[in-house]
Amino acid sequence: MKNGLEIQEFFVEGSNQRSSHVLLHIAEPITQTEKDKGYFFATIEVNGSYSEQISQLQEIVDDIETRYYDEENSNINNYFESILQEINQKSHSLMQYKDNNLNVLVGIIKKRHLILAYHGNPNAYLFFAGKEGLRSTQIIDQEETENPEQLFSSVIEGDMKDNDYLYVSTPSVSGHFSPDRVRKIIQNRATKQGAMHIQKVLENLQDELSFGGIIFHTPKTQIEVQRYKNIQADAVGSQASMDELIN
Repeated sequence: MKNGLEIQEFFVEGSNQRSSHVLLHIAEPITQTEKDKGYFFATIEVNGSYSEQISQLQEIVDDIETRYYDEENSNINNYFESILQEINQKSHSLMQYKDNNLNVLVGIIKKRHLILAYHGNPNAYLFFAGKEGLRSTQIIDQEETENPEQLFSSVIEGDMKDNDYLYVSTPSVSGHFSPDRVRKIIQNRATKQGAMHIQKVLENLQDELSFGGIIFHTPKTQIEVQRYKNIQADAVGSQASMDELIN
């Protein structure tokens, strides 16, 4: 039996889809070959979105997933990056919307190995064990200069250890849940209960904004993969712990 992975998502749809549209996606590998490739996931938030732009984004996420799981290439690092490079070449029309704010994060987590690519300012934090409880590190450099003509300018890569947590979410979530607040929640609650708590608080806001995120946990115990879902989302709907970060 292999080391397991807990995956818990949270999603809240706001009252104004034009103001904030969120797509949240986690692949569901079925065959053993697909399972061996791990989990593909994506979080997207667009402020001031257009319907055709949302359709394009959903198609991009679907395309990445299909091509990743269909390819027999076992070198996920190089192959995933090659997929993203091709996406960049045909996503120029997506970048022509100058009056909105686009935030995209896509990634692969295979056993304990993590690869992320992003655009804009999505949230991505690693929580890891310290002497006095969980500590956190921000994975994405919010100050990094992006290529305005490309959807994905940077790829981050590293390995998680036992009992690490990877937390990714759309930017609007950070207005209500700081990294420290998230750290306290997942430190004191089971993964499922922690995500449910975050979702409940966001639901109670009755905001016009939409929110979405995912918590991954690599427990010490030997368990089967567990996945929980609170709600049907859209179809796309420190260095001690990260061995290496590649930009």
